[in-house]
Amino acid sequence: MPIMFKSPRLAKLLNIPYFPVTANMLLFGPVGLLVYFPAKFKLRVLPPVHFDVPPDQERYSRSKVMEEAERVREDIQHTLYDMLRARRSVWTG
Repeated sequence: MPIMFKSPRLAKLLNIPYFPVTANMLLFGPVGLLVYFPAKFKLRVLPPVHFDVPPDQERYSRSKVMEEAERVREDIQHTLYDMLRARRSVWTG
C-alpha cells in the first residue's frame, strides 16, 4: 500500500523510526491497519544476459556498454508490454 505521509508524532510515541499512514488507514481508520486491497503480482524471469568480452580485451568500451544497456532496456520494456496486454484486471491478475 502506498504511503500517503509519515507521522513523526506517532513514530515517537511508539518508539519506531517512522509511522506510515496509508490510504487504507485514511479510508477505514484504525481498521485500515488490518484491511488491504488485494493485488496480484506476476513476475517473468527473462533469459540471462551474457556479455562476451574478447580474451585480449579487459572490458567493453563505453559505447558497447551503452548499446547493450539499451538492448536490455528494450527487452524488458517489450516483455512488460506483453504482460500488460495479457493482464485481465489490476486486482485479479
